[in-house]
Amino acid sequence: MLGKIKTVLGLIFMTAVSLVYSDEHYIGGILSNTGLNNGKVHLVLKYDGKIVFDVLEKPQKVFDDCRKDCVYEITFGEHNSFRFNSEGVYFTYNGHLFNLNYINNRLSQRCTDIEVCKHYRFTFSGKF
Repeated sequence: MLGKIKTVLGLIFMTAVSLVYSDEHYIGGILSNTGLNNGKVHLVLKYDGKIVFDVLEKPQKVFDDCRKDCVYEITFGEHNSFRFNSEGVYFTYNGHLFNLNYINNRLSQRCTDIEVCKHYRFTFSGKF
């Protein structure tokens, strides 16, 4: 009986320790176009509350023959690329691949695609 109690207490302790010491990271950001920067998009990416990217770049279509809800890419630095469309974002950071939907999609009702829309603001976040 005492052995079973020790086993159960040991399992509870191991579970509690793993919960306390598990790392949970947050990643999120804002993607916005104000229409004032000649087609450039402002991208801010935060990792655990610290800004890791703050760039103003002109996005390029990933597939030139795309006609509706195209995927766009912002390339910055040597190996950093960030892809997005009207549904969400797709990027790699710190060895992790992220495919996040927008939390707040501020695309005008009249806009059918990001390319023709002069003003938009998308926020996204996730944890891992």
